[in-house]
Amino acid sequence: MGHLKFIAEYPVTWLVFLSILTLLFFLKNYKTMSLLSGALILPLAVSITPLGSSIWLNSLTKIDSTGSESCAGSNIDSAILLPGGVVYVGGKPTLTRWSKERVGAVNEYIHEGKIKEVLIPGGAVTNNKNEASYLVDSLSSNMLKPIRVISGPGSNSTYGNFIELQAMIDRRKTYYLFTSRWHLYRALKVAEKIGIKICPVKIVATNKSLEINEHPWLFKAAIREYLAISFYFLKGRI
Repeated sequence: MGHLKFIAEYPVTWLVFLSILTLLFFLKNYKTMSLLSGALILPLAVSITPLGSSIWLNSLTKIDSTGSESCAGSNIDSAILLPGGVVYVGGKPTLTRWSKERVGAVNEYIHEGKIKEVLIPGGAVTNNKNEASYLVDSLSSNMLKPIRVISGPGSNSTYGNFIELQAMIDRRKTYYLFTSRWHLYRALKVAEKIGIKICPVKIVATNKSLEINEHPWLFKAAIREYLAISFYFLKGRI
């Protein structure tokens, strides 16, 4: 079931489906429908290329909020690590590139003695384990210094993550926030709405070259984030 979900969510699958649909409309002589669906093929094809997907995702970093960064001098010793997703690689579930980057950044702060505690919302469930379990495993296996790690039971959205965190935080404290730059705007706005004090850590992406089949996921992440920001705005969550 997980593999079928993976295939259905992969943007290249969308391109193949759209191409087949356009061909069927054309063969059935549904000219208007074939033109409409066909008009989407080229933009989608360009968007899932390395250049197109990078443009989409990087555009989100232009709207991140820096207002919460006025936390210099704050006595911060705890952090929030947001889940960044789990994918199947070689038939096995593994953390996404973004999750691994977040874990790496947290470990750097631990090594530098900046944090003594990490809070992790549970995240979605993949292969009978929530995302927090994968993050805890990765954090523990790479942790340079032992610290306190608290994980939650599970939540399926950024808003759910912060609702879950309310039972784990101290309202008097400010927390470092570890998430991807393209996700900062929504995360900061949700935290602000709920009343959680946050000091964002801008994670520098690794220079590791992505495989060609990984780039479509960047496009999907960007589209999903733009839709989520719009939805959260309409729902009054940001």
